[in-house]
Amino acid sequence: MTKNTIIKLFIFILLILAISLVGCSEVLPDDGGGGSGNNNSGNTPKEYVYREIEPDEFSDDTIAVLANGYKLIWTDEFNYTGSPDPAKWNYEVGGGGWGNNESQYYTNRDDNSYVSDGYLTITAKKESVSSYSYTSARLTSKNKGDFKYGYIEFRAILPEGLGTWPALWMMPTESVYGGWPNSGEIDIMETTGKNPSYIQGTTHTTVSQGGGVGGATTCPTSTKQWNTYACEWDDSGIKFMVNGKTYFTYTHSPNHDSTRWPFDQKFFLIMNIAMGGNMGGQIADDFKEAKMLVDYVRVYQKVDEADTVAPSAVEIKKYVSSYDNIYIEWDKATDNQGVRQYNIVVNNKQIGATMSNSYTIKNLEEATNYQVRIVSVDYNGNYTLSDIFTFATLKEPTLPGKIKGTDYSSATKKVSVVTASAEGGNCLQLPSGTEVNYRALCKTSGTYNVNLRVQVLKTCEVEIKILSDTETIYVNKVTLSSSYGKYNDVAFPELNLPAGEYQIKITCNASDTGNAIVINYLNIE
Repeated sequence: MTKNTIIKLFIFILLILAISLVGCSEVLPDDGGGGSGNNNSGNTPKEYVYREIEPDEFSDDTIAVLANGYKLIWTDEFNYTGSPDPAKWNYEVGGGGWGNNESQYYTNRDDNSYVSDGYLTITAKKESVSSYSYTSARLTSKNKGDFKYGYIEFRAILPEGLGTWPALWMMPTESVYGGWPNSGEIDIMETTGKNPSYIQGTTHTTVSQGGGVGGATTCPTSTKQWNTYACEWDDSGIKFMVNGKTYFTYTHSPNHDSTRWPFDQKFFLIMNIAMGGNMGGQIADDFKEAKMLVDYVRVYQKVDEADTVAPSAVEIKKYVSSYDNIYIEWDKATDNQGVRQYNIVVNNKQIGATMSNSYTIKNLEEATNYQVRIVSVDYNGNYTLSDIFTFATLKEPTLPGKIKGTDYSSATKKVSVVTASAEGGNCLQLPSGTEVNYRALCKTSGTYNVNLRVQVLKTCEVEIKILSDTETIYVNKVTLSSSYGKYNDVAFPELNLPAGEYQIKITCNASDTGNAIVINYLNIE
């Protein structure tokens, strides 16, 4: 081999290596949180194999496809604990009779609506709030779950008690044809405490006015057992059902205009217990409380089975790393028929799926890099992979030192990450009634000051508890007044801490629900 040939071969090898390195390069996101990770290539790694996977939100009994061709497009299975999912539900708060001379005041408190044990509980109570003698909850999916046509199903146990008026129903997202009842109302289930086995399904239009057009059936077990209440709604009409049996159909005739058929627009879901009013009637003198339990809410629609168009790819826009989890958010994908779910891929393995556009990747190793991809999937299984994003977990916090609010390992309610530029980055926002957990290693025994850097959104009690594997080392509570818009250092009593591994729990409790505090960091020094 000549000298020139050797030189040319050497240069060729260098070029091949350079191309290979460029194709595999990764730029890690800034460890401070917020922002998107840089990506390398949209090509599918050889190790990655797509497989069908159900969203984490599904329960064991979730039915994704019905026999008549309907596919599940939206659901709340209530398989979490805490306030109703804010990504799906709004609270309507207040009194004023709600157009029906009702007696309750709707709140956003956990006392009136709470999720645990696999179902939502809406509770109407006799108590004095804002000059009203009763409280309850009214949840809506407006602008979070809005639908034109489909099969909508609730599984519920209805409340008992004279004067109660529970309802599972729908209202138009936009009042295209004017104010109520011109733009329509669909009451999937209504009943009253005076005859809770008498189930009504009703439509309201300009022609029918307040009385509505509907039908009724009996369900003797409505307050004792789980029953399904549903409607099947398409361009031909609306069928009302209990436990799969149709008892009334409102038919759409071709000559109907919007005064009889305003149901060609998007509607949203509503769940509530009213007290008294035009339909609920007299409330029992000895009434104390009544509960409606909802096991799930599911919305199905028919899709074009021949569709082969895949959704758009997404980009991760925000991330927050802890020492054992990574929280990510991405822009929503677009699709000609809609996006069913997003599959989460970590190091070329699918580890979960969600119907939301955010996810927390849990149980990770500290100070480790992870490659993350999001797979957008539509209702026919067409899918598109995102580029690869690389994120790093942090090293487990050590004491003495600071523990960032976002470095938590778990929380008992849904918490959120907020950006506070003046505070140097991301902070953790907690709703009332939340316990958030941290881990930390104390390297040196000693007596330490304990300070919490926090913004207080409403007056609440904050508790810090520190536990070893065998005992509780430290418990202290401080009542904090609102400092809305301002972060302060809150001093807790001194801490005597031996060297070792610890779990730290921070809990906040206010007199009502909603966000209570925002934690920047806990400083133990």
